[in-house]
Amino acid sequence: EETVEHIGELNEFKTYSSQSRRTALDICGWKVEELDNECERLMDSGECEKAAAMYIFNLNLSKAVRCLQSKKIPESKRDFCNVLALAFAGYGSDQLLWTRTCKKLVKKTHPYISAAILLLLNGETLSAENLSFLDVVSTSIMLKDKIAFCCRFLPQIQLRKWLKSQTKRCVVGGVLDGVILTGLSKTKGVKLMQAYINRTADIQTPALAMSYVVPSRFRDATSERWFACYRELLNSWKLFDERAKFDIERKDLLNYNELTKIAGVSTLGMSSGVGPSQIYVRCKFCSQSLTMSMMAPSKLSLKNRPMGNSGCADFKCCPKCGKRLPSCVLCLLPLEYAVPI
Repeated sequence: EETVEHIGELNEFKTYSSQSRRTALDICGWKVEELDNECERLMDSGECEKAAAMYIFNLNLSKAVRCLQSKKIPESKRDFCNVLALAFAGYGSDQLLWTRTCKKLVKKTHPYISAAILLLLNGETLSAENLSFLDVVSTSIMLKDKIAFCCRFLPQIQLRKWLKSQTKRCVVGGVLDGVILTGLSKTKGVKLMQAYINRTADIQTPALAMSYVVPSRFRDATSERWFACYRELLNSWKLFDERAKFDIERKDLLNYNELTKIAGVSTLGMSSGVGPSQIYVRCKFCSQSLTMSMMAPSKLSLKNRPMGNSGCADFKCCPKCGKRLPSCVLCLLPLEYAVPI
């Protein structure tokens, strides 16, 4: 159920609240209880303008002014931030003069400061300016902040219309930040990734991202082609270690999803489809299976546990018959193990 609330210090602004809106705010990093910590982090990283804007988006004007007067602000920004602090502190005094003065700053300052000024210009007492909250999201602030802003200030019909238009724009344009709207879904998520590849020729990012959902959540031939292209690209650059790590990590993800599903704690809708092992290592002299469990230190006698320089057992012999392990018939490397004691 959606409710209308007044938050912060500026009662002329109406905000909308519901469970789905609060969830969206949390996803976008707009948790009210973590606002001070987030702004403190922004100040430490030199983003004082964004920190002040975040306070204004939460309708805490006094904290925004104190933020712009903080000693943490770099010397190069201090004079400008003091001017901004004076501008924000004058909000609500002489409406017409304040409006005319601040409107000139909108196009000549930091995107987050511009968005904050446009928000204040949308107050009920300044309605004569004929502005809209959508003017705020027309600035170049981050997409996740635009989404959070709209979830707080736009009514339901206007919010749905805006979200639909932004989702379409991100999917068609291949805007990677749009994943927060589409998710890694089989329809819009895959289309967004394909448009991103067409625009940037970056195959690595979609391949890594879709590894989390294909094939554990759904099967998708397009994503499988991306995996194959990425593996071939790594092989062509002779990055065999990186290609092997990619394969191993994908297998680990699939195994983890399968185990959580068996345990009854997974929300995945499809089996990972991990098949049984197809390659086994055996001693060619006694046919002993050379699994990691067999190579554990507790399973071996001291004579078959020669120590390496690293303090690990350097296994070059079969744990059963003691004869030297052969080389792999595929890569011709010796079958040696290094297991911590």
